[in-house]
Amino acid sequence: MWLQPSASSSHPKPRSRPVLIVDDDEDIRNALREILPTWGYSVIGAADGYEAMTFAREFTPATIILDLFMPKMNGFLFRRWQLAQPNLANVPVIVLTAAGSAGADLLSDVTALYKPVDFDLLHAFLDVHVRPGD
Repeated sequence: MWLQPSASSSHPKPRSRPVLIVDDDEDIRNALREILPTWGYSVIGAADGYEAMTFAREFTPATIILDLFMPKMNGFLFRRWQLAQPNLANVPVIVLTAAGSAGADLLSDVTALYKPVDFDLLHAFLDVHVRPGD
């Protein structure tokens, strides 16, 4: 796990609640860990749904960026667990998947982006989903 606040004075002031990145691809987690703080977001990274459950309980994220196909616990099972948690059920989810619309269409109330990541679109979605002060 890493919690990465905005480290440089040239970065915007981070919001109070982090973005939880749940993806088994370390390169994607690292890329998001590098870019999100430049947009003013602090981040937490998890390699699978089980790890994400622990962090979500501890940090109550402002939003979750969720891969669907991961070992140990996939994004579908994590989302089902999340919706059953009263304090996490309303946390917005951005699905980030290589599966295209076939995978994301199986989940309700999520925004879907497809890999490779369109960082401009992700930035726009985060700005819509994360309210100032989150």
